[in-house]
Amino acid sequence: MDARDQCITPLYKSIEGFLVDAGDARMEDARLRALLGCGHHLQAQVAMFLSQWKPGFSPFREETMRAVCDFVGTRRRKFGEKTISVQRKKKIFAH
Repeated sequence: MDARDQCITPLYKSIEGFLVDAGDARMEDARLRALLGCGHHLQAQVAMFLSQWKPGFSPFREETMRAVCDFVGTRRRKFGEKTISVQRKKKIFAH
């Protein structure tokens, strides 16, 4: 088991779970930024989560929105196509 599986993936899963039930706008904003911090190592997971996640509160702070736009924009070409491909394959093989 490598460091990513031992450290980063459990941290990511915890943050993802907290985002689903953030409690208030400040916590949701902070947890979203923490999730983006894991995004450098777990790009596909974060991109897929963001594509399906519905925020409970809005608006986010300007810095947080910029970080989301930077994350999505930087990775959209390479990982956007991969994410779409994975989702299509999941639908095909689910039937």
